[in-house]
Amino acid sequence: MKQKMYVTDLDGTLLFKDKVHDRDVEMLHELRRSGHYMVMATGRNLSGIREFERMADIHFDYYILTNGSTLFDVNHNLLHRVTVPTDIAREIIMEYYPTGEYQMAVSDGDNFIIVEKDYHNFQMGNDNGAIQIKPYDYFVNEMPEISFMNMHPVAAGRANGIERAEALRASLTSRYGDRVVGYRNDEFIDVVPANCSKGNAVTALAGDLGVSLSDTLVIGDSWNDLSMFQLDDVQSYSFDYAEPALHQHAKHIVSDSAAAIRKFLK
Repeated sequence: MKQKMYVTDLDGTLLFKDKVHDRDVEMLHELRRSGHYMVMATGRNLSGIREFERMADIHFDYYILTNGSTLFDVNHNLLHRVTVPTDIAREIIMEYYPTGEYQMAVSDGDNFIIVEKDYHNFQMGNDNGAIQIKPYDYFVNEMPEISFMNMHPVAAGRANGIERAEALRASLTSRYGDRVVGYRNDEFIDVVPANCSKGNAVTALAGDLGVSLSDTLVIGDSWNDLSMFQLDDVQSYSFDYAEPALHQHAKHIVSDSAAAIRKFLK
């Protein structure tokens, strides 16, 4: 059998505020039985995807995590990791956190460390044992090696949150674009090393596995999925509930993941 590759985002694609849809889970298990490669590509870190695995009772062959800066295999063994330059991570925290306008957290690819004031976002999951809180001075004096930074502008309402997040992304790109890249995921900004993206990770993994991009399906609902949609030859899918501006970048629009899996398996 010629193996193809199915690459899926997690939040807003398979997981909806800690809930899954039965029809999606059923089709994931059918996909698992088909023998094709299953890859998850998400902004979450390793601790953040374990909850979904338990809920859906399924494991993927590979996990492209923290927007392409880390790669794990089916057994959660680390295969690849790129880190944010420590000086830049420290500078970003020192520049933005003291304003009181941003909630911030960092990750080594597995665990989250929150900067001083407790907050929670969907990427962290519910594994509280993998979430720490450290004072601001810790990041100034002992900045850990990280693969990912999460920034959340404090805002009044979702629309304002998206607007402020997009402004933050533009600011980070202007100041640090040669060292890091920021992706907007709803109201949050994910900061990873420059040249890291889901799309680059998919290309590298497909090459390692000997799978043609023309035999690869990618699916997601947000702007951190754009790099996958832009790959030549892939079959790209998004959803009718995604931001309308994202629709033009995907070749196919579906109502749920189950529909995309059915098309993939035909």
